[in-house]
Amino acid sequence: MIMKLSKGLAQAIVDEMMKVIPYNVNVMNEKGVIIGSGDKSRIGSIHEGALEAISSKKLIEIDKPGKNTLPGVNLPIIISDKVIGVVGITGSPQNVKPLSQLVGITASLLINQKKNIEKFKEKEKRLEEFLYELAYRKKQYDDQFIAMAKEYKIDLNKKLYSVIYIVEDNKKFENYLRKMLPSNIKYLRIESNRYLVIFEKNFDSERIMKYFESNENVKMIGIGRCELNFSTSFDQSIKALEYGEKSFKDSKIVYYEDIKFLMELRYRNSGETAKFISEIRSHGEKLELEDTLKAFYEYDGDISKVSKNLRIHRNTLAYRLGKVKEITGKDPRKLYDLFELVYALYSMDK
Repeated sequence: MIMKLSKGLAQAIVDEMMKVIPYNVNVMNEKGVIIGSGDKSRIGSIHEGALEAISSKKLIEIDKPGKNTLPGVNLPIIISDKVIGVVGITGSPQNVKPLSQLVGITASLLINQKKNIEKFKEKEKRLEEFLYELAYRKKQYDDQFIAMAKEYKIDLNKKLYSVIYIVEDNKKFENYLRKMLPSNIKYLRIESNRYLVIFEKNFDSERIMKYFESNENVKMIGIGRCELNFSTSFDQSIKALEYGEKSFKDSKIVYYEDIKFLMELRYRNSGETAKFISEIRSHGEKLELEDTLKAFYEYDGDISKVSKNLRIHRNTLAYRLGKVKEITGKDPRKLYDLFELVYALYSMDK
């Protein structure tokens, strides 16, 4: 595919060159149309000298003004043996010709820089598309997909695990990711403030994880288990965050491994146990009693910690727990009853 000069890039070349030379500079496209100039009135007109430079692929000097030309020199811009445009300097050829090489080199450098940036962006886009497929792909990996992963230094023959970060400042966190992550560890922004990072279970991963845990910009981390199908781990890390945002608000890190039992229960049929929470809600005390149950479970029944977290007196906590027992017939202070209530609570929330 032949590269084309954009108006923006053409004007950027003009602006850069006119910072260092005292002459007007024009940039013409592959058809000889002026698309960038220090003299804005000339933009859009055909440059006869440019047409000659395109045709001959050589530097063209113009000694006398013509219908659409002024004295100066016109140098073809050649990329991969193709003329993609012309850069011209207005002035006496005797004065401006010595500057033509400098102008030509600068134009080529800016064009190649633009070309490399576009290639980099295209490469990043392809990686992003691949990582999305990896995260959501439920079917077995085929040889083509495994080979594509290998190009990105991801070994799908090894177990991988998903880590999702909820962050405060996206820009700061992306800079942090670029600085901290080696090339074989990939990341993907999956929502406005959520980032997926793909890890192997090894020393480097554990070391990097420690750095992320201490990052003040990170609000919460959900971690899946090591799985051969990465999408399984990805789903687990999402569920870990989902659970953590509801129940582990004081904890920064939630491992799916630690809450898998309750999460698996939650995604089953809630059955008869759901009636407990329905009864609580029907009494119009949803907020107080549900939050109390969650806190009582999260803090392992520690009366002092639960009271402090809810900012209520111990007697108020005792009243609420008694109210739950009165409504449901289940006493949260008894382990088995608490388990049934918590199971019902999370079954109703799904």
